[in-house]
Amino acid sequence: MGRGITTSWMGGVNANTNLKQENSDIQGNLMYSGSDRLIEETKDRTTMLAPDKNLYNHESGYDKTYSDGIRFGGEWDMKLSKNVSFLLRPTVNIGRGDYESFNEFNTRTNADSTNRGYSRDYGENHNERIGGMMLWSFRFNKPGRTMSLNMNVNYSNNESDGYNKSETHYFKNNMIDSTSIIDQNVLRQEKSNNITARLSYIEPMGKNFFVEGTYRYSYRKTDSDKETYSRDAAGNYNILDERYTTNYDNTFVTQQAELNFMKQEEKYNITIGASMQPSYTKSVGEGRDTSYTVTNFSPAARIDYRFSDDKFLRVRYRGRTSQPSINQLMPVNDNSDPLKQTVGNPNLDPEFTHSLSTEYRSNNRRNFSFFSASADFSFTQNDIVAKKYYTEEGVQISTYENADKNVYSASGRIMVNTPIAKSNFSVNSFTMVRYNNSYSYVMDAGDWTENETTNLNISQMLRFTYRNDWAEVIVGGRVNYRNAWYTVSSMDDVSTWTNSINGSINFTIPGGLNLVSDINHTFYVGYDEGYNEPTTVWNASLAKNLFKNTATLKFKVYDILKQSRNTSVTTTENYVQNVTNNTLGQ
Repeated sequence: MGRGITTSWMGGVNANTNLKQENSDIQGNLMYSGSDRLIEETKDRTTMLAPDKNLYNHESGYDKTYSDGIRFGGEWDMKLSKNVSFLLRPTVNIGRGDYESFNEFNTRTNADSTNRGYSRDYGENHNERIGGMMLWSFRFNKPGRTMSLNMNVNYSNNESDGYNKSETHYFKNNMIDSTSIIDQNVLRQEKSNNITARLSYIEPMGKNFFVEGTYRYSYRKTDSDKETYSRDAAGNYNILDERYTTNYDNTFVTQQAELNFMKQEEKYNITIGASMQPSYTKSVGEGRDTSYTVTNFSPAARIDYRFSDDKFLRVRYRGRTSQPSINQLMPVNDNSDPLKQTVGNPNLDPEFTHSLSTEYRSNNRRNFSFFSASADFSFTQNDIVAKKYYTEEGVQISTYENADKNVYSASGRIMVNTPIAKSNFSVNSFTMVRYNNSYSYVMDAGDWTENETTNLNISQMLRFTYRNDWAEVIVGGRVNYRNAWYTVSSMDDVSTWTNSINGSINFTIPGGLNLVSDINHTFYVGYDEGYNEPTTVWNASLAKNLFKNTATLKFKVYDILKQSRNTSVTTTENYVQNVTNNTLGQ
């Protein structure tokens, strides 16, 4: 189910033409679209600070967002000659919107009250984005020898004018000790220039044997300005608050030179190669000017093996660099949430992730059965992790640093879809297992403590289907199990079960009527009180074809029993969080 309720609309025009003399196709489109979204949400979070110390936080509020804008897109596909082609796709986006969020909160440490209050954030924004993609390809007279150049250029500008207001009461010995009131006008502007290019050259070296050389270049420059003003004696927002004001520029350049050897046969394709990936980061702002260069070397390999027309195996390895975000780099405090404040770290290094994946597929076309199994494994070096500490008032202060330990993730999936003998019945099964770890750092009593979180997620779906010329009946269910273990913990392992039983019917009734109905019953195990109520969602529709099947009249009712609800549990870093929010009902 979706989070919140969204109303959206769109409309546009599209045109295209062929210029035979220039041997090219030209397309253009113009679209207007918008959305209005309301999220009403309740959260309960348990944060583990020490083996005998927990922080309990309850929040409830809403989030409203409105946005609309126009988009222009075009395409020019031109054949310059028999061997040369050129493709250009420009885009222009102009948008605006407004937003408002309100949140009430209270926090306690073990059994003692820590803070209570509310926050409100509202304002308006507008944005522009101009970009384009260009692809040039050239085939030489020698069969198999090709060259191509692909470029993407994008410029964006986002501006907002908003207000940040909150009132927070801090407790000592279960009595209000102090009160903090924030009333600010916040002006933000973020400009981004992004250029990426990829040059590829393929040279045939013999029968079905090729060598590919590629060079990738990526440039991204982000200018982020934030001005924060407080009220003066006359009530005007004229006093600049330098603590929450910043001007910050970040430049990130990454390059990749790669050489691949490819063997292509009827039964198999093999690609083996290696790449060198230097990256450069420069950050300027707040009296700081830092820059550094990191170089990663990575092998690359892919094997595709086709046992037959119906059976296929693929194994692939790749490495990639990920740069820190501007929010992780900016060394300025952000008080938009009075209970969660973030301070950036301009000395962060990029992450580097190694990924290995494998997939096997079998498709029997004679009896319409399908089987697939896949597995993925990855580990990340220089993983960007959060370092957090909590003040006596229960305010979380976060910053970031690169972990000195590798973070890993492993997952596997199996899917089966097959008919039962020669009947009209079929069975579909999907199994998923995921296991991963992460690191965070928590300060308690002045000392940093490393916390490793290990997550296990197991999901199983089973569905039976009966289908004939006039009816389809489906009955099935799903079980999802989650568990998390923490090295710094004041509670046992955190396990939850989300289970559902569902069914649907689709009947074609004589006279051109079509009856469709589905029902889903969900029940929870291990959720906190208030989040574990079972729900049954029943939808139904009746449709009739009209005017010789050129039109359809449909009547549909959502959530007939009025029980639709969206509930989830998050287990990450050093906390467990239960969330429930509104969703589209009857």
